Amino acid sequence: MRAGSNRRARFVASFIGSPPINLFDGHAEGGAIKIHQGTMALATPVNGPVVLGIRPESLTVNGSGMPARIVAVEPMGREVLYTAESALGIIRFLEAGPDARHAEDDNIALSFSPDDGLLFDKASGRRLDARVAA
Repeated sequence: MRAGSNRRARFVASFIGSPPINLFDGHAEGGAIKIHQGTMALATPVNGPVVLGIRPESLTVNGSGMPARIVAVEPMGREVLYTAESALGIIRFLEAGPDARHAEDDNIALSFSPDDGLLFDKASGRRLDARVAA
């Protein structure tokens, strides 16, 4: 990576992909990141203001993840885009297939692989070499 290109990492992540990446402002301290009402463990110690990025296609519905409530369902042909309220705030996720498996007001649980969580320094926008714990 060229010098300086890492400074634009969050900026690039914010406009690459459709639908765009979910970005959440948070504060990392003591091995955890606090975002709105949610707290997640960090596998790598980081301190200070951060931004967590999670691509909609990286989120999966399961029985043991972060609780969320579906507020919008948008069939898009080969996939369905959902918007949900969660402890992190409004979050968008995709599921493959033309038919919606969830409806508005459904309560679900969302999760993502630690490898799919992108952590950025809030001030510089640089991607941090840190991971959200599983």
